[in-house]
Amino acid sequence: MYIKIKKGDIHINGLVYFDTNGNAYIDLSYYSGLFDNVQFLVYQICVDGNNNIMFDPHEYPIIYNNEIKLGKFVEEDIEEEKDDKNEDNNCEEYMENVNPYDLVSTKYYYEEKKSCYFLDLEDDETSYFTFYNNSNDNGINIENRENGDILSLYDTLIYQNSTNIFRSKLIGDAPLYILKLYDNGTIQFRELIDINNEEEYYISIDDDGHIYLT
Repeated sequence: MYIKIKKGDIHINGLVYFDTNGNAYIDLSYYSGLFDNVQFLVYQICVDGNNNIMFDPHEYPIIYNNEIKLGKFVEEDIEEEKDDKNEDNNCEEYMENVNPYDLVSTKYYYEEKKSCYFLDLEDDETSYFTFYNNSNDNGINIENRENGDILSLYDTLIYQNSTNIFRSKLIGDAPLYILKLYDNGTIQFRELIDINNEEEYYISIDDDGHIYLT
């Protein structure tokens, strides 16, 4: 899976993949000839202390190949929980009647297609990431990587031609953020509990290899 990245007047294609802890990466190693004296062209997508996306360039070598079994990407993978305050599945109406911090601490909250879905979490369940796709050939690899040993703070949804083809999902806890990547270079990002404040950006890179959002 490739995502467009703007460099000056051209676009280059960043390869997207994941480590087993749910961290997303953008790999621009193929374009090393376009960058002088840039040491690293693999970027882990992180979140800084101000809730902003950052791209951390480093070496992220594969520790060992680990075959990850992807779940089938269907809505039935997530248990929908009916509620008297949410009979019409209206997320905004439901969130007005619930303390979002209580919700996050006890349930996994996932908003997609204007519906509310919930997955009960066991208190003693170990947190880990699972991965789902709707295609066997989307080219998104998931591998154990050096410097990728910390659980991601976000769940990721990936879109190709406006179709949701892949997602990562934290099990055993609630993620702090939702990250959406589109093949046209668009990124959407928000805090989990802030469903009405989803920021949209476009990815760019300068001649020194610094990725930034516009």
